[in-house]
Amino acid sequence: MIADIGIVGTFKETERSIIYLAPEVLENRMNCTKAADVYSFGIMMWEMWYGVQAFTELMPFDKATFQENIVAGNYRPEQDDLTISFPGAQNVMASCWQPHPQKRLSAKDCAAKLWEMCKQIQEKRRKPRESKTK
Repeated sequence: MIADIGIVGTFKETERSIIYLAPEVLENRMNCTKAADVYSFGIMMWEMWYGVQAFTELMPFDKATFQENIVAGNYRPEQDDLTISFPGAQNVMASCWQPHPQKRLSAKDCAAKLWEMCKQIQEKRRKPRESKTK
């Protein structure tokens, strides 16, 4: 389970770990699936793009309120076009956060979409250099 970062042995729920749990895992710890890991990956991806921990606006929080916001309220980290000007990244994150696990990207699809984004970025970087050499 991706959400169990840095803790060896039995999962210990902390304010730092609970933010990575998928809605279905918050409801029932037995729902630890690949789709739940994809949700966790989406939260970590958001943190990498924005450079801050997710859900700090809700901290400190109690477990019941946080769970209600995520599960019933469908609350997710906020995205903006100013910080991320690459729509592909926003789409991958949003796809990872789908409330229904069956609608989330698979890990393989995430990797494929991210690889495609990397290739697009590389192509954009090459174009200015190619035009200067002509």
